[in-house]
Amino acid sequence: MKFERSILCLIFWLSSCAWLHAQEPTNRGTEFWTGYGHHYFMDKIPDPLDPNLRNTQSLFLYFSAGDEAAEVTVSINNTTWTKTYSVAAHTVIVSDEMPKYNDATMIDARLFRDELSGGSEGLYTDRGIHITSTKPIVAYAHVIATGASGASMLMPVNTWGYSYYSLNTNQSGGTSSWAYVIASHDNTKVEITPSIKTYAGKAAGTPFYVTLQKGEVYQMLSEKGVSDGSGGGGYEMSGTKFLSVDNGAGQCYPIGVFSGCSSTQGKTTCNYGYQEPDMQQVFPTHAWGKRYLTAPTSRDDKVNFLTLNSYKVLVKDVNTVVKRNGVVLTGLKNNYYYFESTTADVVEADKPIMVAQYLLGGRAGCPGASLNSDPDMIYLSPIDQGINNIGFFRNNRNAIVVNYLTLIVTNKGTGLSSLRIDGQPVSSFSAAEYYSYPHPQMPDFTVVVKRWGGLWPYPADPPGQCVVTSDSAFTAITYGLGSGESYAYNAGTHIYNLDARSSIHNNLSATNEPNAFTCVDAPVSIFALVAYKPTSITWKLSALAGSLSPAVDVTDSAPVSTETVELNGALYYKYTLPGTYQFNSADTFYLPAEFTSPEIEKCDHKEELLLRIIVKPKPKNDYTFSRNTNCTLDTVHFSGTDKAPEGYTFYQWNWLFPDAATATGKDTVHLLAAGADQPVKLRSVTTEGCVADTVKKIVVYAPPQAAFVANEPVICAKGTYTFTGTATYEGTGSLQWYWIMGNGNTQTSATNITQPETYNTGGNYTVKLVVKAGSLCASDTISKVVKVYSAPTVSISYPEGCLPKDGMVTFANNSTVADGQTITSHQWNFGDANATAANPNTATVASPSHVYVQYGNYNVTYKATSTNGCVTDTVIKAVFNPAPQFTYDVLTAVCEKAAAVSVAKALVTNGVPGTGIYKGPGTSTTGVFTPSQAGAGVHTIWYVYTTDLGCVDSAKQTIEVYAAPVADFTFVNNVCAGGPTKFTPTATVATGNTITQWSWNFGDKNTSNKTTGTAFDYTYATYGTYRVILTATSNHNCASVPDTQSVVVQPLPVADFTVPDTICMPGGAAVFTNKSSVPGNGSLAYNWNFGDGTSTSATVSPSHIYATSGSYTVTLTATTAAGCVNTAAKVADKFSDKPVAIFTVVPAEICQDGQVKFTDASTAAGSTVSKWGWTFSDGTTASIASPVKVYKQAGTATATLVVKNAKGCASLPLTKSVVVHAKPVIDAGVSFMVKEGTQVQFDAYANSSAYQLQWYPATGLSNANILKPYLTVTQDVTYTLTATGEFNCTTTDTLTVKILRDIAPPNVFTPNGDGIHDVWEIPYLSSYTNGVIDVFNRYGQSVFHSIGYAKPWDGRMNGQDVPTGTYYYIIKLGTGLPTLSGSVTIIR
Repeated sequence: MKFERSILCLIFWLSSCAWLHAQEPTNRGTEFWTGYGHHYFMDKIPDPLDPNLRNTQSLFLYFSAGDEAAEVTVSINNTTWTKTYSVAAHTVIVSDEMPKYNDATMIDARLFRDELSGGSEGLYTDRGIHITSTKPIVAYAHVIATGASGASMLMPVNTWGYSYYSLNTNQSGGTSSWAYVIASHDNTKVEITPSIKTYAGKAAGTPFYVTLQKGEVYQMLSEKGVSDGSGGGGYEMSGTKFLSVDNGAGQCYPIGVFSGCSSTQGKTTCNYGYQEPDMQQVFPTHAWGKRYLTAPTSRDDKVNFLTLNSYKVLVKDVNTVVKRNGVVLTGLKNNYYYFESTTADVVEADKPIMVAQYLLGGRAGCPGASLNSDPDMIYLSPIDQGINNIGFFRNNRNAIVVNYLTLIVTNKGTGLSSLRIDGQPVSSFSAAEYYSYPHPQMPDFTVVVKRWGGLWPYPADPPGQCVVTSDSAFTAITYGLGSGESYAYNAGTHIYNLDARSSIHNNLSATNEPNAFTCVDAPVSIFALVAYKPTSITWKLSALAGSLSPAVDVTDSAPVSTETVELNGALYYKYTLPGTYQFNSADTFYLPAEFTSPEIEKCDHKEELLLRIIVKPKPKNDYTFSRNTNCTLDTVHFSGTDKAPEGYTFYQWNWLFPDAATATGKDTVHLLAAGADQPVKLRSVTTEGCVADTVKKIVVYAPPQAAFVANEPVICAKGTYTFTGTATYEGTGSLQWYWIMGNGNTQTSATNITQPETYNTGGNYTVKLVVKAGSLCASDTISKVVKVYSAPTVSISYPEGCLPKDGMVTFANNSTVADGQTITSHQWNFGDANATAANPNTATVASPSHVYVQYGNYNVTYKATSTNGCVTDTVIKAVFNPAPQFTYDVLTAVCEKAAAVSVAKALVTNGVPGTGIYKGPGTSTTGVFTPSQAGAGVHTIWYVYTTDLGCVDSAKQTIEVYAAPVADFTFVNNVCAGGPTKFTPTATVATGNTITQWSWNFGDKNTSNKTTGTAFDYTYATYGTYRVILTATSNHNCASVPDTQSVVVQPLPVADFTVPDTICMPGGAAVFTNKSSVPGNGSLAYNWNFGDGTSTSATVSPSHIYATSGSYTVTLTATTAAGCVNTAAKVADKFSDKPVAIFTVVPAEICQDGQVKFTDASTAAGSTVSKWGWTFSDGTTASIASPVKVYKQAGTATATLVVKNAKGCASLPLTKSVVVHAKPVIDAGVSFMVKEGTQVQFDAYANSSAYQLQWYPATGLSNANILKPYLTVTQDVTYTLTATGEFNCTTTDTLTVKILRDIAPPNVFTPNGDGIHDVWEIPYLSSYTNGVIDVFNRYGQSVFHSIGYAKPWDGRMNGQDVPTGTYYYIIKLGTGLPTLSGSVTIIR
């Protein structure tokens, strides 16, 4: 029997496998089922308790999230009841109370029926409680009642098994022990064998069968016993078996089982507690272990005061031998043993067992009894199910005042020092809250007890989540104690299938012990340790295809164990997967293996387990080299590193030189031939067996030769060229690049790519390059001529100054291109915000015209494009000054003798700033008309206006003189702005005169002269209070005194909105932004018409989808509360077509590690492509136009491109494929070191027999074109194997063959620094890389020790010369050769 001393991986079972990243089987998961088990408050309350407590129990669920926030959904099977909860990372939330037939929904989750309905034992189709989560969580179920509560940790569905045994507490009289089974799959058939007669009459020991659909529950209850007056008298379901069996279709499915009691008093030999229900989800039998460590709970007030606990040990086989602290237990009852203890114990068995720990009730008489405690049951984890990271819920419900964590962790290594409780080391806790002690039965373990006291009771916020971590696995329980209540459950656990474990061994490891991990490219052997002897094993290697090589399934129909291994007291049979394997990527991999055995408790006697293999990245190695010069005759000294950056230690170094020579050892020397880069490869092997490779190229002299290319084909003036130089140079030192750019500029740099060089004008430029390796080591001057096309020279003329009255401005285009190109494209933008579809804002002709309806400053842009695509952009700052525009109202006639009147009635209607004067008979410049000066008759009055910007124009009017009527009028008040206001003139005149004219001034700068006295309507454009003036004129043109009255006009709303800048078509949505307002900020109602014949909208700021591009007049009507209406209309015409993604793939078929260039050819009608979004099937992305991609994995890869144009419109995605051919996977095999003349056969490996093979050199080989040729060794040679596969993809690997030579150590050397025999040079000894060389002085003290002899002894110890004299050596060559010994004399 062998005792494994290295870390071994566990194999575990999953109902569905995701082999690369399978979720570890712990109590953290994404899917759970549970039930609302029987509670004695559901039934008739036994005396002397208050009957009003009936159905006052409540079931709550707790959800604890880890590093990721989770969305958790809870539903009741076959009902409409469902709730969803958001759980933030590192928090715990409490669910709603589970329904219990006490509200209007009448939904009931309780596993309860009253006696009239047949009792609570039996099938429940609509009571299963289903929990699903988007991220892994920890879940608990907690039934809470006055003085009667219990809680359970829940196990995810992926950890369920096929076989269970119930383990319960001893019941109180008059209550029931129970167990129930729940299905997660339709058509699940379960065999149930009760250990006692059930409440419904099922006989003890007689199996019966139930078939469950998904979410259905079958509950069993014991008969109700009669109280014995000391906390007992009930019956117990312990030992009841649940087994998933063939459903008739050749299938069986995992099940979940829960055990509990309606009420227990936790009876022990010393006393019993208060009545308390309990419940726990049962471990499947495949998760049972053979060794458990226990630790007693603590009293509520003292962390170091340990109390009495009772324990039950459940067995499947009644012949199982169970020991407590080495003493065999007796008194088996219903498949369990019982004992009590106040100490930490070890429980061991020769077959798997399950252990439950029970807390005392709060009564005196028992050692360490807590007054604040009730009975509780906890299922413990075996050592093999230990875990190093848990999160659990600390509760304060039902007067819980103290929380505890009791944890058992190894004290070897850093298990205890790395332990953190809520991020704090245990050393930070006080003696009142922390206690630890070595486990008395297993001193390598420490019991850790953490106490949290002084809790505020519910409804205060609960303490919440507690997180415990360590670098080593531990087992733990948690519990809470209070005056009227307690709870307890397993704090967190793995739920592995312990029927099997995995083991690996790296073939190049320094020892024969198992390894905890392997590395990328390291040859590894794989084993399974199985608790039974399988009749068949299928290793499903194809599940790891692409990551593992070879990856062909292996079936062993008659497996034979190679040895037995003992782990944690359990015996396993070791089975070997034939062959040697390599992983090509780092990860934790899960290799499926299917085992067949009659011992497997599954209907087909098969179980598929996942072999966990940790693959770490390939370590990195390095070496240094030095030499005096770069001359080929100078010896190069090489030295490999001792350690990898990852912390590994190397113990083998294998060197390969360009001339096929090889060497071993950490340090070596070699001569390199002159010429190009000389690759020197070092392969180092770590003590764990991981392989690191590095290749460095060493350069010798050769003169530089230069060339360069322009990175752009042709540019336009003001564009830039970038030049890339190339140079071949066989010497050392950095190169300097000297550029003459041809435009008067130069560039000098240490890199071969120039900075972008700008060429401002068109023409041909001669660019020159010289590359130097030193002041004199320079290349020939390389010259090239590059072309720069001229850009258009823009020349535009247009009328400046006053804006013509018709607004028409013509832009005359006299632009040219200097080098004979023509201008092929004209793009104008007139900068006119008032442009319309009839008077557009843009033009594409050379010399366009545009009508400006408003004077002002305009930025007119013009873009000219030449034949070769050269562009010149110009902004014309156009200034158009306004000419004045007038109205000059008719002048009221005056009497000749009347006082002077004003004829200043001319108005500049377009608001142009400036000054004006009046001219005419009897008229002053300010417009004062004196009738007596003008005389009788009709006079012409001129108004001449000069703008501030120099534009001059005039208007005229006439006037004559007569006498005055009495003016008066009436009107209708309070109309809307823009609506008609009715005015009725009531002017009078003396008898004999008639009124011939009524002159109105409406108070809004508008006037009107009427010749009749009839009523009329007038419209005010804006709201406000207006002073209306009426002047009546007689038939003699004599004006009345003006009559003035105030008219009130209600405000109109101002309808306004913005149209979108761009509408992407097809399918683009246009969003209109409402900017309407009304004075006083009153409420407004809206009506939109989108101009395309579709329905209207009353939304404030609507979004509308246009079916086709076009020019649409959008109308918005706004209405005030007073009924005043205003309408605005604008044109929506900024439509843009989405771009079209187009690209090419070159090449479309490559070998692994090959490059593919993706070249963008996308189009954007009416715009340009401005953004590129590439998505590759390996998860990488790119945002440049034409990326280059290297493919590492074989298969069909895809690339998807989405582009955006300059207006922000995105294309539809375009996807294309690249075929990546796999490179051959080969291993040249192990190297040889043998005696000359020995015949060896190469042990190479290839993952396919279809490859073309070639060994080089072929010298001495029996056949250079087969995988495993023979060789008679005559010299030291390095052989390279090249394999050519599909698509001519190739892979190479090497092995070395070396001759073992006799060793004859010299008996004297002279380390005196004269350069002759300064070291003890032993020919050929460096070839024995594993040889051990020890030298001792005459007193037996070691003065020199070396493994391998890469560096000869220089006669020094610890950096100091040893004395002259004779020393004694022992040389162990290894490889089965005899040990050499003798003396060597040092002479100085």
